[in-house]
Amino acid sequence: SPGCFWRLCHVVKKEAEREALRGQPPRGGSYWPEQLLAMQRYDLSSDLITNGVYLGHLASLRFQGRLRLDRGRLLRFDYQKLSVHLGPGKLEFDIGDGAEAFEAAMEREEGAKRANDYPFIAVKYADERCWVGQGTSGGVALFVKEAPSWALQRGVPLP
Repeated sequence: SPGCFWRLCHVVKKEAEREALRGQPPRGGSYWPEQLLAMQRYDLSSDLITNGVYLGHLASLRFQGRLRLDRGRLLRFDYQKLSVHLGPGKLEFDIGDGAEAFEAAMEREEGAKRANDYPFIAVKYADERCWVGQGTSGGVALFVKEAPSWALQRGVPLP
């Protein structure tokens, strides 16, 4: 939803998930350190995604692009811009296929790249406070919702 920030809290590698599904004791997973924030912001009304890693107000690495929620559970995305921020300085780079190519693939236009060729996160669980997703690599991540004021105090800029 617009204005919401989702903080990465915990990640589990693909292998640990498979072991758990086989009834073996879990051996994996790690908490993401709060000193190095990993935050995501989705705006489904404008199909925009921002994914960033923030070191307080000192530095950040941000990816911005387009997203599409397929069948309510598959979040496909393509980043078009990479921003590197160090203090007041900022470098920006164009990356990815571009918004038009991504939209053409999502609409399954003839001659376009296939939607399945783009990375995705399969939403496994979601409520108002948190969500769990499984990425293209098979790893699982837990995100918790944070207020914009919380994010701003920790160096995450508001849109």
